[in-house]
Amino acid sequence: MAAAIHQTKRTQEAEKQLALQREHYRNLNDSINTAKIIRHDLHHHLVTCLEFLKKSNPDAAEHYLSQLCNTFEETTISKVCSNQSADALICHYLKLAKQQEIAVNTDLYLPEDLEIDDQDLCVILGNCLDNAIEACMKLPDKQLRKINLKATISKGHLIINIENTFNGLVRHEGGRLYPLKVAVITASDCPASKH
Repeated sequence: MAAAIHQTKRTQEAEKQLALQREHYRNLNDSINTAKIIRHDLHHHLVTCLEFLKKSNPDAAEHYLSQLCNTFEETTISKVCSNQSADALICHYLKLAKQQEIAVNTDLYLPEDLEIDDQDLCVILGNCLDNAIEACMKLPDKQLRKINLKATISKGHLIINIENTFNGLVRHEGGRLYPLKVAVITASDCPASKH
């Protein structure tokens, strides 16, 4: 019975991960198509700015270029790491964070061939990022909303460090405070590790 429940949960997680990857690839495809259109129109944009400058109107040229730069930023979908599953999941959360006006800094080394099952990795990252975004959203001052996400491999261990701002309320557990979440994971910690 327990094995069937575990398998059902893993199947549900795999379906969620597949849906996130599909969304990520759709967004990437949309971004590529938008970039093609913008590149095609670049000549027109340059001519417009040149005319503003020829007519001694640098403010109009600056405003036009600023709007153009914002268009490029909105259409950029970046790749944050080499692990495809983690990349799709993290990009999803980056999009959510941006919608909530949360600044996110990433420093990620997550190679494709991790010794940890992709589903386990995504559950861990997803839970941590959910918690970080939830904590940041409780801050009324949007300028203070920040998340730092780091991941690396050290001595055969995957180390995930997520720091986020929060409203100052901390959880006490076992006489400890938990404002900072750090996870150290080894392949043996995960029941479905790749071997």
